[in-house]
Amino acid sequence: MSIKFTVFSDFHYESPNGASKIEHMQEILGFADKSNSEFVLHCGDLIRDWPSSTDLLDVILNNKYSLKVYGTYGNHDTQTIGDTPDFVTPRLTNDQNAVWATEDGKVGNGEITYYHVDKGQYRFICLDTNHSYFPKEDKIKHAPAGMGEAPPENNPRHILGPKQLDWLNNLLEDAAEKGLHCITFSHAGFAGFKEGGWEFPTPSGDIDVVREMFNKVNAKRPHTVIMSINGHYHTDHAGMADNIVFFSVNSTIMGWWDCKNSTPHRYGVPLYTNVTITDDFEIIVDGKKGCWGEGWEPKNSEELIKDGVRPQISSNKFQII
Repeated sequence: MSIKFTVFSDFHYESPNGASKIEHMQEILGFADKSNSEFVLHCGDLIRDWPSSTDLLDVILNNKYSLKVYGTYGNHDTQTIGDTPDFVTPRLTNDQNAVWATEDGKVGNGEITYYHVDKGQYRFICLDTNHSYFPKEDKIKHAPAGMGEAPPENNPRHILGPKQLDWLNNLLEDAAEKGLHCITFSHAGFAGFKEGGWEFPTPSGDIDVVREMFNKVNAKRPHTVIMSINGHYHTDHAGMADNIVFFSVNSTIMGWWDCKNSTPHRYGVPLYTNVTITDDFEIIVDGKKGCWGEGWEPKNSEELIKDGVRPQISSNKFQII
């Protein structure tokens, strides 16, 4: 059974006057409906102040197309003091049938921030890489409200943590037993190769253990894990390793920050795409070519292109064997 879904990431909605507009979200949802996409998936950094953005949330969660939308935490989704788990977590998805990693599978008080949903023979697993090690407390925990990025001393950063790793392992083992094909989505990625033009790329700190899980279940039953999707890096990148497709979704409108002076650069049009998985495990990324916004092109854009820093999502086809 083939499946098609729409993907975007790093929308970074700040206010009606910010770079990302409600009209951009309406465009994404309209595109998904027009192209007969089954649902919409986003990889975090949706909103910088969730309680003050109920206008955008209403467009997403109560969209006029009745599309299911699934999202995960990004580091900027906890940026303000109002971005508490009890507010944000229940609004990551509008699907009441999503199965949360709580004892009863319900969203509860929002402290458990990861979930999965089965769609036919496919299992979509929402991973939350917004945990890190807090040295002063000597514990791993989720970024609290008001923390937009874990400080450098929080090492390791961008991790799942032991409890979520156990949950993921159980989900993958269960999928192998049932013959389901898993697609994970998260903010930080697990590719294991350079994701883009950051001087110090920041894949998930759990990359080794997660990749070992992927390979273990695929050895047990081929095609258990077929794809891993992430955002976070604001770059255009996709590749294949260990017979798994790793897709780093470019940001929607806020393109690239020059690491030396933090100057933002914007795209002229919003970026999003469809992903299709066929019956014979061909994975197709439709792609979308955009442009730099007027006056926003980085001075060194030609140098950055080789690292995936470009205003587009490239079209790609991968064959899982």
